[in-house]
Amino acid sequence: MALDEWVYLITTDGSDALYLLPISLWCGVIMIGLAASYALGLAFFAHRCERANLAFNSDVQKGHAR
Repeated sequence: MALDEWVYLITTDGSDALYLLPISLWCGVIMIGLAASYALGLAFFAHRCERANLAFNSDVQKGHAR
């Protein structure tokens, strides 16, 4: 929710009336979704790179380097 507040403070005048609108909730949901997607994407690509490095290292140890 810190991402939501960060965007809220930059894009609005910071009044309590604007913070209580439903748009604030949906912006929070979107920001958390984006952050979660980014984190999952990083984890996915890190896992793929780790698997590729393990496969390459096993080929090198066997003498089958390409």
